[in-house]
Amino acid sequence: MQPSTRCAEFLSKPSTFVFAACMFLLVGCMPPTTPDTPDPDDQAPDDALPLIELTEEPRDKTDWELITDQMNTNGTITKEVALQAFALLMGDIPGVTPPTGEPSDVSCGTLPVYWISQFEEELSADELAAIESALGTSTDDGIETARVAIFGDHSCTTGNDAISEDQDGAEVYRPILDQELAKLEQAFGRPLGIPVYISLGLGKAGGSVLAWASPQASSSCATEAATSCRIEIFVNREQFNDENELRRVLSHELTHCYQATFIPATKALRKPHWLLEGFPEYVSYVLNPTAKRGWFNTYASTPLKHLFTRTYDAVGFYFQLHTVGVPVIDRFETAFGAEDNSEAFAYLVQPEEMEFGDTWASSFALEMTRGSAWFMPEAPNGLKSYVSMGQLDNGKRFYANPGEAGVRIAHIDFNADIVSFKATGPMNGRVSWDNMDDVLLSDVNGLLFCRKDGGCMCPEGSTGSPTQIPIPSNSAIVAVSGTTMATTLEIAGFSLDEYCQDDSVPDPPAAEGVDPCIVGNWVSDEWVLPGPFSDLDGRGGNNAVVNIRANGVATWDFDNMQPITTEDDQIGVVTELYSRGTATAHIAAGDGNWDISERDITQLDAFAIDNILGQSALVGGPGLFVLLGDGAYTCSGSLLSYSSVDPVTDATVSVTLHKQ
Repeated sequence: MQPSTRCAEFLSKPSTFVFAACMFLLVGCMPPTTPDTPDPDDQAPDDALPLIELTEEPRDKTDWELITDQMNTNGTITKEVALQAFALLMGDIPGVTPPTGEPSDVSCGTLPVYWISQFEEELSADELAAIESALGTSTDDGIETARVAIFGDHSCTTGNDAISEDQDGAEVYRPILDQELAKLEQAFGRPLGIPVYISLGLGKAGGSVLAWASPQASSSCATEAATSCRIEIFVNREQFNDENELRRVLSHELTHCYQATFIPATKALRKPHWLLEGFPEYVSYVLNPTAKRGWFNTYASTPLKHLFTRTYDAVGFYFQLHTVGVPVIDRFETAFGAEDNSEAFAYLVQPEEMEFGDTWASSFALEMTRGSAWFMPEAPNGLKSYVSMGQLDNGKRFYANPGEAGVRIAHIDFNADIVSFKATGPMNGRVSWDNMDDVLLSDVNGLLFCRKDGGCMCPEGSTGSPTQIPIPSNSAIVAVSGTTMATTLEIAGFSLDEYCQDDSVPDPPAAEGVDPCIVGNWVSDEWVLPGPFSDLDGRGGNNAVVNIRANGVATWDFDNMQPITTEDDQIGVVTELYSRGTATAHIAAGDGNWDISERDITQLDAFAIDNILGQSALVGGPGLFVLLGDGAYTCSGSLLSYSSVDPVTDATVSVTLHKQ
């Protein structure tokens, strides 16, 4: 495959847009595919036992969830989503009807204001007029004040557009704001360092938003941290009759002001929402422990929801860190400045990663009687558990693979003669036998339990050797956490007759032309995809899984592969390149040469996401550089090093994998 002449022209331009475009052209040189939607993480190979069916407690989603379900993992949204969010929370917009669900409790309007500001140039005159009307301010005596120019740099204001004093009437709120700021400064261990000004407004009738924050910079929001901050309070809210609620909301908004001092203001507003909104919600609860903790309900009722797609409901994640002893507020500034979701998550959970991983998933059970690992001590009383349920019969299996920053939890009834447990990865999680003690995944990994009355003895003459360990209970809650590395758990059920059959055969010798060293299950480490310039190199690609058999047949699983992430600091564009799904091929390897034949990537999906243009399709994506093309290799013990040539940049791409 030769570099595209179009890419050759692009390579003279230093831009992440160019890098993503070149990647698109690179994979576009391959035959087009029409892949099906990739299977969920919890699907397993075709030759495995069929999965059990899990049932979930029915639950009505809130109107806010119906909106945020439409955004990508990195928070990318469309204009339609931004309009729906604004119309739901801030003010009516002609022709826009927000989804109808259970009423949400969004008290902070910073996010919908930022979202709509990204589409200023695409707004119609009627839409813009409605938005301006919703964000207008006036004094009690009816004298109109100048509207803050929210569309300057994505909701951050500069220069003459910035507010530089409190609005008339703010003196009622100033003492309380100053008290909350003093509490924040003590929690962060340093002063905010910039002035905060109060403006007053009227919120949407019947809406839940109580206030919103806007950073302000003296010259450039894109390159400068905030030099002041403005908080607008909606004075028509009855909730402010409860001083606890007022204090909680002001703490939340002041935390946004802090975020805009950590890094340039516009960059702060672009951060993933589990960081941008979930952390201020956590801080507001910590500083005001008697205030209501409404977002815990959404968090606790959605255990399967990925952390990186959460907004305000990420609050439960921060409290779980707090429960295991993580100094969350101390670590947050560094995490907030991280380059991507994975780096931020890793900084927050380490070095308490093991203790956190062993209790994160199990906390969603909300059952104090099972032990301290099985409930959320900081959650309000009365939360309902939404643990899935299923039954494990002979010839069936339960499989959990939450991936990075994910959770799986289920209550399983064991109805098979023999039950086997197999876990891989760091084994983060635990099992709570009903009416008995709980154990860690590492304690049950590799064990076979007998559930059959009278024991599990194989018939005379068979060579199978099932366990004589009686199963501790005929049911249990199993919980698996994905931290910086994926943990998988497979629980399989077998009949005694099936298990006692002697169908074991020795592994065949490696076929001619297949280096025996490469046979096995391999997982990729982080690697670098060269950009047109070194500053635009992409990093990521870890956790792709490749299984190579002795006959040279190989299968690839990219569902847990981390994206290749690049950032163009010149124009503030972050691009993530994803591969998802599976692939197959035949590998011939020897004398350092890696040759691929019979490649099938029809089940391989790929796409690019950047924080400006959103999502676009690719063919193959970065997964093509993980053993899926001709190249060179070295193999020694548990390490496999592979290199190929990038046809766009003509640079060598090297990937290291470790054997599981």
